[in-house]
Amino acid sequence: MPKVQRSPPVSPSKQTQSQTESDSSAADKPPTGSYKTAVRSKRLRMELSPQSNTENDLQDLKKELMVMLTSWKTDQDATLSKLVADITALKNQCFDIQTTNCGIEKSISSLGAQYEEVKNKIGKLELEKNQNTELLMALGKQMDEFQQLSRSSAIEIRNVTEEGKETEKELTEIIKNLGSTININIEDKDIRDIYRRPGKPGTTKAIVVEFNSVQFQNNFLHSTRRFNRNRQASEKLNHEHIGKSGDKRPIYVDEHLPYSTRKLLFQTREFAKQHNFKFCWISRGRVLLRKDSNTKYIHIKSEKCLPNLLTFL
Repeated sequence: MPKVQRSPPVSPSKQTQSQTESDSSAADKPPTGSYKTAVRSKRLRMELSPQSNTENDLQDLKKELMVMLTSWKTDQDATLSKLVADITALKNQCFDIQTTNCGIEKSISSLGAQYEEVKNKIGKLELEKNQNTELLMALGKQMDEFQQLSRSSAIEIRNVTEEGKETEKELTEIIKNLGSTININIEDKDIRDIYRRPGKPGTTKAIVVEFNSVQFQNNFLHSTRRFNRNRQASEKLNHEHIGKSGDKRPIYVDEHLPYSTRKLLFQTREFAKQHNFKFCWISRGRVLLRKDSNTKYIHIKSEKCLPNLLTFL
C-alpha cells in the first residue's frame, strides 16, 4: 500500500498572512443578500453631498443678500426722505429769504426816496439859515451903528476906583478934575448924563459921561491923547490927576462903545501885539490898525478881517 504524502505544515507567519488576505477579501465582498442595498445607499450619498450643499449655500446667500438689500433700501429710503425734507425746508427758507429781500428792497427804495426828500429839505434849510445869518449880521451891524450914533457924544473912563456909594456930583468932580488936567474947562451944562456902568461885584466899573455935543466929546478925547502922547507911563493920566494923591493907578479914556465894538477892539489889539503893529485905536466907533507911521491905516470891520491880513504880511 503506497504511502500517502502529507503537505508540509504551514508556518505561523504564512498562516497569519493567509488569514489576513482572506479577511481582506471577505471584507471587500459584500455579504450576500445586501449587495444591491449597499450600492443604492452609496449612490444616494454621492448625489446629496456636493450638489445639495451648494444649493443650500446659494439659498442662504440669497436670503442674506435679500436681507442686506432690504436693510440698505430701508436706510436709503430714510436718508432720501430726510434729504427731501431738508430740501423742502431749504426751499421754504429760500422763499422766505426772497420774500424778505423783496421787502428790504422796497424799504431801501422807500428810504432812498425819503433820503432825497430829507436832503432837499436840509438844503433848503441851510440856504434859509445862511440867508437868516446874513440878515442877522446886517441887523446886528445896523444896531451897532444905531448904538454908536446914540453914544456918539459919550466917553468911557476906566480903572477909576469906586469908594462906596457915589453921587452924580462926585462923579462930576472926577470928570472936571480930568478936564483941568488936559486943559479942558468942563461946566455942569456941558454934561448931559454921568453914571457908572453895571458890572460884576468886586470889579472896577467904568464911568460913562455923555456930553451935550459930539464936538465937545471929540475935543476931550483929542486933548486926552495929546496929554498922554509924549509922557512916560507913570506920568500919563492916573488917580493923582483926579485928586487922589499918592495913587498913580492909570486911567483910560475912550469912546463909549457897544459890546461888539469893544470885543473887536480887544481882539484887534491882541492881533497887533502878536504881529508887531504899532498903532491900534478907535475913532468914531471904527477900529483902526496901522503897521507903522509909513503905512496907511486899516479899518477892521469884523473878526474875519484879521486872518485876511496875514496874507499881506
